[in-house]
Amino acid sequence: MPITRNLALKIIKYLIDNPSFNFPFLVMCKGYGIDTDDNDFLEIVPEDDYADLVEDSTYYTFELWENLQNLDVLTIELMLKGFLEKILLEENTNLLKKEFIFITFEGYTFQPNSEEIIPDIENMQVIGFSKGVNSNEAFKNLKKEKIYLEKTNFDEIIAIELKEKKFEYFNLKN
Repeated sequence: MPITRNLALKIIKYLIDNPSFNFPFLVMCKGYGIDTDDNDFLEIVPEDDYADLVEDSTYYTFELWENLQNLDVLTIELMLKGFLEKILLEENTNLLKKEFIFITFEGYTFQPNSEEIIPDIENMQVIGFSKGVNSNEAFKNLKKEKIYLEKTNFDEIIAIELKEKKFEYFNLKN
């Protein structure tokens, strides 16, 4: 995984200051070392290479390579916590999202097969549907998802939270 020079130096410094910490990745630097080709990556040995890397800013391409050998219990626990955090955060974020319908009083609708110039019914126009933690986030998401809305003349939009996705259908003629 590519990382910045700044992050690489922070990781290396942390590993020097905490020698018993078992970091499950190798810090690799492109073109570092006397016997390496400019396109080769060389493993950085924190205690040996940190001072040289701090002094020589020409080394700026760093990557983390997995090194999942000899993991101790603390490392496994930290990795597990990280994975669980990610899974639960995504799950909780999705659980918190609500669905909204966005409507406007602007615009007109004609009934089917109408040949009239004047609209037959006063109504509202459906602008779209979107999800968000609140109506503001859902509206931002709607604008991102439906870019064409910016080119319409609609301006005053109303958000209504949909509590249930249960729809009932009716016919006027029955």
